[in-house]
Amino acid sequence: HNRPNNNNWLESREACFLECLRYPYIQMTPDLLVIAATLGLTNVTKYLLEEHGMDPLYRPPTTTHFIPNAVQAAIMGGYVHTLKIIIHHSNNSNPADDELFVVDAQGRTVRDYISLKGSPIRPNDAKEVL
Repeated sequence: HNRPNNNNWLESREACFLECLRYPYIQMTPDLLVIAATLGLTNVTKYLLEEHGMDPLYRPPTTTHFIPNAVQAAIMGGYVHTLKIIIHHSNNSNPADDELFVVDAQGRTVRDYISLKGSPIRPNDAKEVL
């Protein structure tokens, strides 16, 4: 596909996704938050967290392969703004502790994930979150 302005295309995709979620026949499931974070749809992620109270640590059940929660998905995609929305929404008691937000059952934090060798979140971008 020839997309002359990638930002407009991304904004259009997000607006369409958000509009679809507002239809009354759409079943709101926690998987939607994981999908939104996987795609880096920051406004959709914010909508699902604020309007539907979805849990960013929810992981869809599976027996065959790893499926990330919304926090892991945002980190894996390198979506700093989406990650920031998730953390701030989930840790609104003390934003200074955002980097210590626990991401998984092993007790790893956002800082742990971002600091891993090969993290898709670049050091300059990590400063926005940490």
